[in-house]
Amino acid sequence: MEKITIQNGKVLKLANVLIKKLYSVTLLELDEAINQMMQFIDVTGIQTCGPLITHVKGTYLTASGEVSVDYDIMIQTIGLTHIAGYDVKETYKTGKCLYTHFDGVVDDFHFAQNKLALYAWENEILTTGEEYIVYMENDGFHLIADIFRPLK
Repeated sequence: MEKITIQNGKVLKLANVLIKKLYSVTLLELDEAINQMMQFIDVTGIQTCGPLITHVKGTYLTASGEVSVDYDIMIQTIGLTHIAGYDVKETYKTGKCLYTHFDGVVDDFHFAQNKLALYAWENEILTTGEEYIVYMENDGFHLIADIFRPLK
């Protein structure tokens, strides 16, 4: 039995989404930004429903040789809350995507991402290069997540 199965044409649909847009951040800054957003949500008492969602829009190599990313951190809320520094969307929907579900050790997560890339290559499917990850569970060792890669 396959551990990682791929579906083609799946759509990610979200409602009442709070979005923090990050541009040209390093991977170290990214972890800090995610922690800050989650702490902000806790402190302000924003009611959420559903897991943390990340959207990688692009990865770049800076002149100094560091990897930087354009990234959105998203979470669904109960009701719309307009907050300075955040975007809010009543509905958020991707186009058709390649999709897989991962349930395993954090260190093996790259296998799911690589299998999506291999599936696209083998089937001559063009993707946008973006990736959405919906984190259902992540305790640092065990990870349950859905991965969506939008199609061109």
